[in-house]
Amino acid sequence: MKTITKIATIAAIIAASFASAKAAPINGNAEYIKSEGEGKSMVETNLFYEVAGVKGFTFVDFNEQGNTYFGKTTFTPKSGNGVRAQIIHGTAMPNQYGIGITMKLPKVAGVSGSVYNVPLWVDREGEQLEKNIVGVSLGAKLPYDIGLFAFNEWNLRGANGIASTYGEIGVTKNVGQFTLMYNPSLNGNGDATPELEQRVSIGFNFK
Repeated sequence: MKTITKIATIAAIIAASFASAKAAPINGNAEYIKSEGEGKSMVETNLFYEVAGVKGFTFVDFNEQGNTYFGKTTFTPKSGNGVRAQIIHGTAMPNQYGIGITMKLPKVAGVSGSVYNVPLWVDREGEQLEKNIVGVSLGAKLPYDIGLFAFNEWNLRGANGIASTYGEIGVTKNVGQFTLMYNPSLNGNGDATPELEQRVSIGFNFK
């Protein structure tokens, strides 16, 4: 019960802050993610919005104690093709800002997706960072409100060459305003191949 209350409270605070800024209508979810890794379970919020033809997506991960967070905000054209801008923010690191391009992939057998490259990154002091991120994102909708998704990112400027940084694969099932999910994370380990971390989650969807 405490976890559900925490999810609802965080979702309400974030949604209210965006509404007060007079952003476009927002939809998204707040979920509790249970991980097999010790201390890695979290509360996550995902917000989707649109302003002046630009699509925005913000996620924020809070640790179970609620005293640290990590998040990203991404802006892309509504068409899915063009400039991609990102902001990385969190309590354990200074903000990072990236800019690159994104391209929507042709839909094949019900699977849609995109590929992107964000080669230029700076910190809040304007210093360039050793990062060149490429990523791919795929998704499909199945009957009975079941969904599939997968994404992963790689840093072409990793310390030892190309390095997988983070990704997820998932199967979702919507039940009313709730979503049940099997969503293992693909964690970076210093090389191009990610490590699988088993996770399950339950989320509450709002508009």
